[in-house]
Amino acid sequence: MLWMIAEQYLNRRYRADTFAHFQTPVYYLGKRGWHTVGKSLDAYKDYRMQIEQRSERTFQHTLSVHDVILKFVLEAEVKRIVSSEDKLWQEAIDFGNIPDAWIQFDGGEAFVEVDLGTERPIVLREKLDGAFFRMPLSMPHASGYANTWKRDT
Repeated sequence: MLWMIAEQYLNRRYRADTFAHFQTPVYYLGKRGWHTVGKSLDAYKDYRMQIEQRSERTFQHTLSVHDVILKFVLEAEVKRIVSSEDKLWQEAIDFGNIPDAWIQFDGGEAFVEVDLGTERPIVLREKLDGAFFRMPLSMPHASGYANTWKRDT
């Protein structure tokens, strides 16, 4: 790990733990790692700031969302993943709710919404009644769906 940090494949920051004299490290892509996975170096500064400023209380949720995404990657041929942080949700689509992710895979498409039991029941009800939970049945036939979520064939 130290070599990967020294060579800038990874970076790390420390969580603000409640244990005295102990901080849990959080590792994320360094500049070289970012470039290695095909990302633009121009976008690295924003990525790094986002990681460094991420709220401690969102870590478990983020890791759980990544667990779901990894399950898809391991079990299916994933063609496209759009995270909740993608500007597409704000610019092109208005579902009323923003899902944690959208995944296109060889068996179709899926919206991902992870709940760790921290939402109040009324919030969950609003999400479940929200547009994106009803849309998968009608979206493939909707005019904007095909243009926004282009299928790789």
